Amino acid sequence: MGTYRQPSQVIDKSFDTLNQGLENVNQQIGNELRFQRAQEIAKAKEAKKEQEKKDKELKNLRDRQQAAMDGYQVEIDNFENINQARTDSWEQEDIAVTNQVKNNSKYLLNIMSNNLPGTEAYRGAERAMKNMIKQYPVMASLFNQESEQTDSAFVNGVQIGENEDGAILNSNDPLQSVKLHMLRDLRTGKNPERFQVLNPPSGQVFRYEDADGKVFETAYQDYVDFRENGGNLIDTVNGEEYNTFMDGIWNKTLKKTYDTLSTKITSYREGIRNGDPVNFKDVEVSYTQANKNLDNTLDNWVNGGGSVSQSTWQMLGGSGVYNPEKNKEQLKTYLKTKVKDRFTTQEDKYTLSEQEIIQGGGKGSGKEEVVDFSKINLSDVENIITDTRKQVADYRKTEKPNPVEELKIREESSTKIADILVKEFKNKVLKFGDETIEIDGFEVKSDSNGNFIIQPMEVGGRKKLEEAGVSYIIKDFDDLNQLKEHLLAGNKNLSRTLETEKENKKDPLNLGI
Repeated sequence: MGTYRQPSQVIDKSFDTLNQGLENVNQQIGNELRFQRAQEIAKAKEAKKEQEKKDKELKNLRDRQQAAMDGYQVEIDNFENINQARTDSWEQEDIAVTNQVKNNSKYLLNIMSNNLPGTEAYRGAERAMKNMIKQYPVMASLFNQESEQTDSAFVNGVQIGENEDGAILNSNDPLQSVKLHMLRDLRTGKNPERFQVLNPPSGQVFRYEDADGKVFETAYQDYVDFRENGGNLIDTVNGEEYNTFMDGIWNKTLKKTYDTLSTKITSYREGIRNGDPVNFKDVEVSYTQANKNLDNTLDNWVNGGGSVSQSTWQMLGGSGVYNPEKNKEQLKTYLKTKVKDRFTTQEDKYTLSEQEIIQGGGKGSGKEEVVDFSKINLSDVENIITDTRKQVADYRKTEKPNPVEELKIREESSTKIADILVKEFKNKVLKFGDETIEIDGFEVKSDSNGNFIIQPMEVGGRKKLEEAGVSYIIKDFDDLNQLKEHLLAGNKNLSRTLETEKENKKDPLNLGI
């Protein structure tokens, strides 16, 4: 028989097991929550630490940014001024060159201050700023240097003559006048509205617009390369270069032609001092030969390809831009005149005083020989006049004749005629009324009718012929013969002109003008 048990005595422990399970679950959840919280706190601390690090880096970045901007500003404030004098309120003078650059820099600095380093906007502005700081002072210095160099060509604001030392060098550059006006404005600070400074990413560009609308523009690198290769926007006549050339051509090739003359003069003077008989004619022959040798030497040098620089051409007396072919005959004339004036007439060993000449029976002694008419040959002059007429007539028939080019033809012929007349008459004793005179040179001009106006000039500074307005209008060989007769006979009544004003207006070229 089985044991009897009371139902109340039977304990169901499944609830205890359930409660224990729930307690374990709650404990596990609590542990996980605490772990999560600890992780979140740790992450929050790490994030704060990272943010503090970023804030510090950002502050350092901003400090470096501000330092860079301050450094740029200092450099900009110390820019070399161009086209203006420094003032305390340059912001109010935006139109001046330096202030245009400074205003450009303010714009770039503003971009840099509103963008972090490393951004595209910041890098672009900084690159432009660095270009400005590097390039503008160089351009300003070079431009100022050139404007100072051209200053020699102006006296009290007026440009000096083209044949003077320091004058503007003539050029075929179509923008020469624009460049000259720009350099003058830079030098004087005038017309700032004509200037513009551009600041593209590739580097600075300098622009100038003249009053007539012509523009000169150059980029930084182009201008620097141009100057480093020896270029100048405007060149000036170099007197030192001219002196070196003249001394060289005299000492190397010409001085020896006067050695014989110098010896003759020395011997002549010793004879005067010793009371020995002297004859000026001996010296005169030697002088004539020395001059002839000099002329031939220079002619051969030019004909053989001898040439001069533009600067020397202007110092010699040449006009316009030198052309070795077109100006060959003029170069010969200028060289002969300048070399003789510089070396053979200024040095005592090549010249005699008036008293020394008289002592040897020369001019003023009453023993002079009047030039023989038969020895004067002007046929070459006739040929030149005839040939010039033909050249001008042919040129006027071309499609677009230019008065300037025609003038060059006539001027070249005038130079040739003057050379021939000087050769025939210079230092010759002539009769002029009751007086004797000595011809020193001839000024020859031409008119549009094909005539040549010849003005003789005499030596000794008296210039009676010139002061009296004596001139001769030459059209043909008859006129040339009359010129020769008048100079030799000295007929004062006929020495004014060979043709009346009415006759002078005739058209010998038959061109209907």
